[in-house]
Amino acid sequence: MDRRRIVLVGYGNVGKALVDMLAEVDPEGKRFLFSAVCSRSIGVAELRDLPAAKVDKKLKMLGGDEGAYNPEQRVADIKAYLKEGDFDILVELTSADYETAEPALSYIMIALERGIDVVTCNKAPIALAMKDLKEAASRTNASLKFESTVMDGTPVFSMFKSLPPVKLMKIRGVFNSTTSIIIDTMREGKNFTQGMKKVKGLGVAETDPDNDLSGMDAAAKLIILCNGLAGSQLKFSDIIMETITEPMIKEVISKVKNDKCIRVRQVASADFENKVFRVGLEVLKPEDMLFSCTGATNAAIFSMDLFGELVIAERDPTLRETAFGIYSDIVDLYSKETCYY
Repeated sequence: MDRRRIVLVGYGNVGKALVDMLAEVDPEGKRFLFSAVCSRSIGVAELRDLPAAKVDKKLKMLGGDEGAYNPEQRVADIKAYLKEGDFDILVELTSADYETAEPALSYIMIALERGIDVVTCNKAPIALAMKDLKEAASRTNASLKFESTVMDGTPVFSMFKSLPPVKLMKIRGVFNSTTSIIIDTMREGKNFTQGMKKVKGLGVAETDPDNDLSGMDAAAKLIILCNGLAGSQLKFSDIIMETITEPMIKEVISKVKNDKCIRVRQVASADFENKVFRVGLEVLKPEDMLFSCTGATNAAIFSMDLFGELVIAERDPTLRETAFGIYSDIVDLYSKETCYY
């Protein structure tokens, strides 16, 4: 089996977790090698096809001139490398920009237009430009895979690939761990700041936590599900988003008091028949399948014409689960006929 050469763009917590996972499952680089690791802080670090187990040590040896740090120049350097570099897979793991999706959108488009396969967990380019990216991939016979954009390593898209044709009627889900943890922390009698501190310690918050609280993160995941599974052309402007604030949480908590048979969660929902799409706080009771979302647990309920309700959940996801979703997409690229996008 030929080894695949990866260029990793984005070396934050998720990128490091992915390298660690590949070092664990493929320490000698028999399946995967890293041609380069790129980021705004690193620039372009050419690794000349190293196995994952040697990546971190090599990056530390290369170091970097922090005094010469220029974000715009780093982005330009990364784009230049992606246009000319010799590699098989782009793994794009930069942070989300929900206004323009840049520079991630350009990174992905450059690779796809060269016929290079792309795996990403970045929600912004997929939510904002899925149609354009899929068309670019189709033109060059490349693959675009984004399993981990919605529920980390949970196989949502690959699961639907295995089903016969169905019509989605509704989607409801708890997709944002940050808001869940903050709400539960405040129900324990602590304050909003303590809840956010706990979230950051777990590493599950968005780079900009306002995207969690505004509903933007959950809305992006809802858009990706609707557009990717139901063929919709949903945009952020189509979704009613309720921004979560500390006073709002306090008010809801005061109403439910200490009733353990009630759980408060940020819920994203899509009703395709009535064309209603929203993200906001909901009070959940035990008969609601989303009530099982304790702690950072996420879950989605899919209502279909031929099946009824299908529930998919992941319990207390960590960076490792996100890395697993990326890893599963990379592995799936070995067999193009199983590509489900």
